[in-house]
Amino acid sequence: MFSQRIIIRSILRYHVPKIRLVKHFRTESAAGRYLRQADETSRKVEDKLDKLDSKIAIIYGFTAILVVGGVGCPRSPTVLLMSNLSQNAFNFYTNRHFETELRTDMNNLRTELRSDMKDMKAELKSAFKVQFDTILALLVKRDST
Repeated sequence: MFSQRIIIRSILRYHVPKIRLVKHFRTESAAGRYLRQADETSRKVEDKLDKLDSKIAIIYGFTAILVVGGVGCPRSPTVLLMSNLSQNAFNFYTNRHFETELRTDMNNLRTELRSDMKDMKAELKSAFKVQFDTILALLVKRDST
């Protein structure tokens, strides 16, 4: 059975967009400096994630300012102010519409995986039965000669 981690990883791989992780800041000036650095870093991240094309962000720990890939304009990111996030945990922040879409995608993927596994199980059973019947027929034929 596929674990939830594998399902989430699959969703992230195929449905999630340009992701940027940005640290927690106490002052706006520190945030401004970091955002300039983050923009340079995000270009490197974009190179790795250029096949991903939606709008979600992973927020870590005490993240207060998050740089999110802009829709259709990755070089000018949207800045979102966040607070009160749990420490030492990954959290997903999305708008409600995309959150619902992601949950739907996740449920659809689970359903697909279940049906694929049922199909594979049926194929294995039939392949095993054919092989088993062939072996039995050969044994019976060998005994009769």
